[in-house]
Amino acid sequence: MSRLIIADEAMQKKLGTGGEPVMICAPDGTVLGYFTPTPPPQKLKLEPQISVEELERRRADPSPGYTTEEVIAYLKSLKKGQ
Repeated sequence: MSRLIIADEAMQKKLGTGGEPVMICAPDGTVLGYFTPTPPPQKLKLEPQISVEELERRRADPSPGYTTEEVIAYLKSLKKGQ
């Protein structure tokens, strides 16, 4: 970021705090850019995208896993077979 603009109280009121993007225009209507407010931390939903039950099911699964190297080798073997 090359510039820092400090928003005074009036600008803060114009930009709002609702989380909705705001289009910023020059007096002639030229679009200067867009501002997307950052939601306050308490509004962020940082819940895991997977349930504890699913994690436990995966941990208990007896099927073997594969290393990154094994997956890459397998994918390369597919390409050679074309």
